Amino acid sequence: MYLEFYGLIEKPFSLTPDPKYFFASGCHAEARDLLRYGVREREGFMCFVGAAGTGKTTLLRTVLEGFGSDVVTALVLNPYLSEDDLLRLILLDFGVARREDFDADRGRRIGKQELISRLNRHLMSLSMQGRAAVLVIDEAQNLPLPVMEQIRLLSNLETAKSKLLQIVLAGQLGLRRLLATPELSQLAQRVSVRYTLQPFNAEEIRRYIDHRLRIAGSDGDIVFDEGALQRVHRYSEGVPRLVNLICDRALLAGYAQRTTRISGGIVDRAAETLDLAQPGIAPPMERPVLEAATRTAPTARTTGAGTPRFRPTVSHLVGGLAMATAMIAGVLMMAPWLTPRPGLKLTATPRAEGAESLAGTSGAAANREAPSAGPRMPAEVVRPSGSFTVYLSSFRRPDDAQLVALRQRLQSAGQRTFLIGANVPGQGRLHRLIVGDFTNQRAALAVADRLRQELGMAHAEVVAVADVVGR
Repeated sequence: MYLEFYGLIEKPFSLTPDPKYFFASGCHAEARDLLRYGVREREGFMCFVGAAGTGKTTLLRTVLEGFGSDVVTALVLNPYLSEDDLLRLILLDFGVARREDFDADRGRRIGKQELISRLNRHLMSLSMQGRAAVLVIDEAQNLPLPVMEQIRLLSNLETAKSKLLQIVLAGQLGLRRLLATPELSQLAQRVSVRYTLQPFNAEEIRRYIDHRLRIAGSDGDIVFDEGALQRVHRYSEGVPRLVNLICDRALLAGYAQRTTRISGGIVDRAAETLDLAQPGIAPPMERPVLEAATRTAPTARTTGAGTPRFRPTVSHLVGGLAMATAMIAGVLMMAPWLTPRPGLKLTATPRAEGAESLAGTSGAAANREAPSAGPRMPAEVVRPSGSFTVYLSSFRRPDDAQLVALRQRLQSAGQRTFLIGANVPGQGRLHRLIVGDFTNQRAALAVADRLRQELGMAHAEVVAVADVVGR
């Protein structure tokens, strides 16, 4: 709706992974070059990881589209597959098979060995033509262990001189931990190229915004002033997906005000409409929740008024603008900031059997507490007994009012929480909030999905218990 006003040919901050908008920041350019090199040199296994929203899919599509006809690719975007389904999808994407080949009747007659034989014959044919075959699997942190083992076996398809199939695993930071498990040690040893994407710094955000505006048709009339750029960096912490969301809403707000100059106040209002100061929306780099001001945290949406103290009050976009009403409703869903940063090595406190601290209590007594119990100093507790859990956030103090409110909200939703003490170099004592105690990854993923979809906790991340609480 604002394209004509700004003179744009398309939305500059769309969330689709369009390669023409790829921005070569320092680390993204290095990752692109490494991926190109790995494919051209037939390195075998490659692994690219990054927090949610850091541009992994855009990077992959950019590199794959840049290859000529001498590189044939298969792209798997949905990792929730069985071993046989994975093989069928690879054959379909390589053009070896048609969908009707795998219908209900025929599909049952084609076993795994036949699928692998078909794939091997196709790869051998490509190799004889001097062409490379690349299998790219996105969101690979969600792959079940049997499927990961099947992928490892596919890497055994080779000639005397080279690998027939180059395999690229891309995923969130949990993929590194998955590859570090003993069950996948053989696969991990074969990964020759590894890279971790990082968020943009402040200067890269400035260039990124200008880059996307110009590609979308801007002639330089749209200006994000210094205050706006600082706030975009602050709210997004450099995560490209969040930068896009904020800037798109800021352009909409600028259109409402009939201005092409985007100010810090406009970005503040845009961030409020996205609930960036609300539970579940926060930068994916771990930072203790210390700076956010204390605020009321109801567990259900209300109609009362409330103003968060996290940011100074900003002027309304336009007097009487209907958007303001929606923003006020969003602000009322107040709870602590969630600031994940996976992968820290923590020192766990000794285990006390059955202990779980809730709103300031520990042990079995915690399970008897009503969710509305007032905040008291909780005892730091045990590591869960299972293999997987869901990491949410870190806090400076175990009696932090926001932490207590969040735990009460989670318990009201039927979730079991743990609070783990951690001595983090350079940051002192932190208290990590995790949800659930699972023996298998699939169950943990289901809970993480529920937290994201039903409770709005967008950065709930499945992690290995050993990585969260230390060994």
